[in-house]
This record gives sequence, C-alpha cells and structure tokens, in this order.
Amino acid sequence: LKSNISQERYLTNIKNVSQRTALTKLRLSNHLLMIEKGRHQSMQLFDRTCPFCPKKIETEQYFVLKCPTYSHIRKKLFDAIKKTNDSPLPEDDNSLHRLLLADPEISPFIAKYIKISMELRTFLLFNARNKW
Repeated sequence: LKSNISQERYLTNIKNVSQRTALTKLRLSNHLLMIEKGRHQSMQLFDRTCPFCPKKIETEQYFVLKCPTYSHIRKKLFDAIKKTNDSPLPEDDNSLHRLLLADPEISPFIAKYIKISMELRTFLLFNARNKW
C-alpha cells in the first residue's frame, strides 16, 4: 500500500482515534481475522475460514469487500463514498481494496466501516460462544 516513505495522510484525515486504529491494524495485519490468527496458530491456509462463511478464507479483502455478514454496513460505506466522490470505484476487487485502504479522501469512511464491522464480528463470535 505504501508508495513512498512518508507519513500516510489517513493518519491526519481520520480524527476518531478508535477508527484510525482499526484501519491501521487492518493495514498492518494486526487483527483477529482468521488469515492472521490462523498464521499465528500454524493453521493451513484452507483452514483459516470465515466464522460466518465456512467455505471462504477470511482474508482482509474478503472481510472488507465480500462477507455477507457486513453487507448492510458495507452498503452505508459505499453510499457515503458515492456522495463525496464523483469518480466511479474500480470494479475489480484488488483495485477496489487497494483504493479503499490507501485513498486519504476515503479513509474516514473505510476506517468507520472497519471499526463497526470488527465490533460486530467480535460481538457475534462472543455471543455465539456464550450461548452453549
């Protein structure tokens, strides 16, 4: 994501500290998604599945762009981006994911999305474990 050695603009564009932290953690792979958690547990890649979509590997890109658990939050993200950004978003997932995590104008929106989605993920996983 970095193209030069300098402070990233998102660090000053995002005023909410917890949202800025959530985006930073995702960019640094310092999170609890299975792609990273499984790596620390020496799990095979194909075993690092999404807790809500057992046939899909829970990568950062899957979490941000595809997991249906967060679709209602993702819709709000894209609606907010469309209101402030006249140019169309890339259609391919790799370019879109890169844009969302690197564009300083979009960073406040994606940071809020990541924060809320991570909180939802934690809530759903915690409550599912406590029911049994």
